[in-house]
Amino acid sequence: MTIETYYNFLKIVECGSILSASQELMIAQPALSTQLKNLENHLGVKLMERGTKQVALTPAGEIFYKKAQVICSVNDSMYSEIKNYINGTAGMLKLSMPPTNPDSLLHKLFDKFIESHPNVTFQITEALSNQVADNVLHGISEIGMIRSPVKNLDKFHLLPYMSEEMMVLLSTSNPLSRYDSLTLEQIKNEPIATTDVLAPMIAQAFHRVNAEPNFLIKTSNRRVAVFWISNYKNCICILPCSREDLVPEPGCKILPISDYDFSVGRTFIILRNRKLSPVAREFLNGLDISCDFPDV
Repeated sequence: MTIETYYNFLKIVECGSILSASQELMIAQPALSTQLKNLENHLGVKLMERGTKQVALTPAGEIFYKKAQVICSVNDSMYSEIKNYINGTAGMLKLSMPPTNPDSLLHKLFDKFIESHPNVTFQITEALSNQVADNVLHGISEIGMIRSPVKNLDKFHLLPYMSEEMMVLLSTSNPLSRYDSLTLEQIKNEPIATTDVLAPMIAQAFHRVNAEPNFLIKTSNRRVAVFWISNYKNCICILPCSREDLVPEPGCKILPISDYDFSVGRTFIILRNRKLSPVAREFLNGLDISCDFPDV
């Protein structure tokens, strides 16, 4: 059984009939029918019910179809990677991601990729998570990074990347700054600066101590929240930070919340049933993120 057999089988299923598949493949219909019959004889089971105009997969055919997709995807990926190795990957990486990312994250995402793929150009769109999902859904970006649940989640493959702990940022003049960590009980009455996206999560956490958060400012941009505590010092700021990002603003301190498992994940999304470009696949593979789905 050759690799061509798998591709031809997929084409028959895709086209819905042997005749249509033979026309697209430019193979005589009798030859394609014989190939399918030889395949069934080799496996010892019927894979398709032949109708007058269309074919229908048998239960065994469903199994073979799914495995054939994997085999062909791996074969395509192999040739693509070899070609990229010989010629060097070129093209455009189209990525949507949340705004105001720390420099450490950008270095982690792009440093090695840029070094090993000098011919790649970039189209990076900054947007909130729901808009990121829309960008991927409508083909504006191939890859999206989200930090909160989005609509139409079933249309995407989710690729978890990293987790960030929710931290309290406050002025060193705030009496709470003398502690090494804080509890929800300690901060439940403090005015809070945070982002619109994180506010519902913070409210859910405060319900644990039967309190409603005292939001002083909600903003779409985390830099505004940090600016607020740095300059006006009349509130605390609750934002997610990875451990390597714990470089406080001048006159500020960053403290963990000790009594609540409070974290936010960064997740890549790719659209189901859309083939990834070699550039997009190389980018994800370079981050040790597997995207070996049969449909992408």
